[in-house]
Amino acid sequence: MSSTAQCMPRWRDFVCFIELCTRRWRALLLLLLNFPTCESSILRRSLSIVFSCRHSFRRFDDQAASMAHYVAGSSDNVQQETILLEQFKQQIVTHLLITSTEDSRVHGVRDYQDNDTDEEDCDATVESARRFAQTDDNLRRWLVARNWDLDSAVAMYNTAADFRLRHRPERLLTPQAEQRLPEVLRRHLSGGFVGFDRSGRPVRVELFGALDLPGLLRASRWRHLRRAKLRECELALRLCRRQTRRLGRPVIGMTVIFDMAGATARFLWPPGVTAYLRLVRMLEDNYPELVSQLLVVNSPTVFPLLYRLCQPLLSTAMRNKIHVLSSDPRQATMELLDRVASDQLPAYLGGELRDENGDPRCSSKICQGGRVAAGYYGNESADGASGSGDSDID
Repeated sequence: MSSTAQCMPRWRDFVCFIELCTRRWRALLLLLLNFPTCESSILRRSLSIVFSCRHSFRRFDDQAASMAHYVAGSSDNVQQETILLEQFKQQIVTHLLITSTEDSRVHGVRDYQDNDTDEEDCDATVESARRFAQTDDNLRRWLVARNWDLDSAVAMYNTAADFRLRHRPERLLTPQAEQRLPEVLRRHLSGGFVGFDRSGRPVRVELFGALDLPGLLRASRWRHLRRAKLRECELALRLCRRQTRRLGRPVIGMTVIFDMAGATARFLWPPGVTAYLRLVRMLEDNYPELVSQLLVVNSPTVFPLLYRLCQPLLSTAMRNKIHVLSSDPRQATMELLDRVASDQLPAYLGGELRDENGDPRCSSKICQGGRVAAGYYGNESADGASGSGDSDID
């Protein structure tokens, strides 16, 4: 009898486990039958409600109705967005955003390994970029950036298409284009890509506190600074294409870690603030939704004032993506690690990523910036504040 009594709790646990699994699978099957076109994100969120109930069947029954209501409402929104997306695709000419195959082959645009030399691989690369630009997930960025206003999204897309036709920023991915950048920008324009976040998006570290913006504006022209920033955006798009192929799912946008350590009142220099905001607005207009989240770390005392100056010129969508992390280094590290795995985060930010030589700041990936030497001044004049911004980037 004692052995029977000992087996009863295990048997009850087994029965409860089977009943729980049955309820969960039944919920999943009903969800698939009732909403066969339900997007995977909606499916995952609704299923998380089911699995969060654990062993509480009463809680599961209470939330079943709310789950069905949520999925139904979300599915209606998805259907409306799908209709808008189809209308959007009918009103634009997608190939305007991609250069012709012949033009790309002449300028050596690459998308896979930098050491690819096969001409057939180059053709496949250009075709891959063309297909990526025409995907629904990529085109949806323009509608999201304009809050699903069809006319505004079409106008934004056409303006960006005209910008790409005039300036051809895809040419900036070539090694020759990088070498044509002024030496002062290659050595002092801080920031770089380091890895990927937990969602597979590229991670870029911007060392804003180490950026000598007044010095760069005195030592280089506006078109050179714009060319360098456009190249960063093209690199981000290339990384998104690679991640999309590697993961087998759409990867749109990047995570930016905005390190403000060292920022002082000199960043309030009006011409510098004006030029930097011009860059931000230009990138927002031509690369919508490229920044998925912007994580501000090591924010100084001058940050609130700087943010108030910039806030009116930032779009609402961009302001919602800015997250100021804790001033406590340990808490900030935990918040970063929630979004980026430790092996993808530089060691100086609390991760494990280092250079081959053990540098915790990953100087081979992240340009460290620093003060611009006075010897660079005078060779090039900065025309960013006065505005010859439509000159060709080449």
